[in-house]
Amino acid sequence: MNNVNQEAGARKRGRVELKRMETRSRIIAATERLLSARPIDDVTLQDITQAAAIGHGSFYLHFKSKYEVLIPIVQARAAQVDGQLRTALAGNDDPAQIMAFSTRVMARMIVSDPLWRWFLSHSGVPVEEMRRAFGRFSNRDFQAGAGQWEVPGARY
Repeated sequence: MNNVNQEAGARKRGRVELKRMETRSRIIAATERLLSARPIDDVTLQDITQAAAIGHGSFYLHFKSKYEVLIPIVQARAAQVDGQLRTALAGNDDPAQIMAFSTRVMARMIVSDPLWRWFLSHSGVPVEEMRRAFGRFSNRDFQAGAGQWEVPGARY
């Protein structure tokens, strides 16, 4: 009888964990859809919970704030970019080309994706101090190099 109760408890924990993971995934997916239409600062918690079809309490079981939902979104996007970079640079052993290509891809992402810009400017990275330190030459050099080197088949 004890084994039967343990098995039933394990199945229930499995279902509960599955439901928890599904809810978390719905929150992340809903937030990402909302972010495609407007910036995170314009998205409310009500917007997210409504789009995910959950209550506020369920949201707070998974995330402390709407900003915390950005972490798995940015992590997933970063993993996707990493995969693309690895594919595009496979077989390239030149560290300078690898660094230059990766830097250009990241710069393009920051310029083209509002979520990346928001995350970078709110992540604690001292962006203003970096901008002042690098000055005009970084803008000039990034502008000049951002489209000059192409890798066949690379998506960025």
